[in-house]
Amino acid sequence: MSGQPGGLSKAERSEQSSMTCREAILRTLKQAGRPLNASEIAEAINVARSYVRADGRPLPAYQVYAVAYQSEELFEIEQGRIRATDLARADPKVTVVPQQKGQRLIIGIAGEHFVAAELSKQGWIVALTSKGAASVDILAKLYRHGRPLSIKVKTRTNVHQYAWRVGAPADPLDCDFYVFVDLQDEGKRPLYFVVSTSEVVRLWRNQQIRTEDIRRFSDDWNQLYMAAERQRAES
Repeated sequence: MSGQPGGLSKAERSEQSSMTCREAILRTLKQAGRPLNASEIAEAINVARSYVRADGRPLPAYQVYAVAYQSEELFEIEQGRIRATDLARADPKVTVVPQQKGQRLIIGIAGEHFVAAELSKQGWIVALTSKGAASVDILAKLYRHGRPLSIKVKTRTNVHQYAWRVGAPADPLDCDFYVFVDLQDEGKRPLYFVVSTSEVVRLWRNQQIRTEDIRRFSDDWNQLYMAAERQRAES
């Protein structure tokens, strides 16, 4: 024992008190060796005092969940449990700096352009919407068809292999399809999962759409053709 309160030396306590909440969550998950829910993580951090709030109050579970949700380069949330990403587990030091908003925006734009290129290659007339000006990312129609299909694009990099972060799903009346894009490693063709919005609403859990739930929709572009033909028949 070091003779200090809690069995920690002054240097150890100084190291802990300088941790950010993200770092404390990562350390807790690493020590546990398994996913934990927000309440379990908060309790462990409060007991170890690995992170101390500025107001001195105990760390609440909702703050743990909020930090994990906002730090998607570090954490994944599945069925209410939080786990460290593959990158975080491999080397937590690499991940304490969160991905910049600009980087996420670039990744999102890249996914939209990949989807637009794929659709154009298949004969669709494609228009990308302006950022922030529409609730969808792409409008696509076939020659001599009526209303274009509206498409939202969600893109991830190879850091996130288990799910896509998705806010509240769009209304199926406003958006016809989602295309989930996995950019994979550099030099590899992106993976595409074409899913109707109504199916996204059904599968959405914990702010996520999981890969295992939509794997069957891989490269299922035929759904778009079928939807366009239905619209044409009904018009």
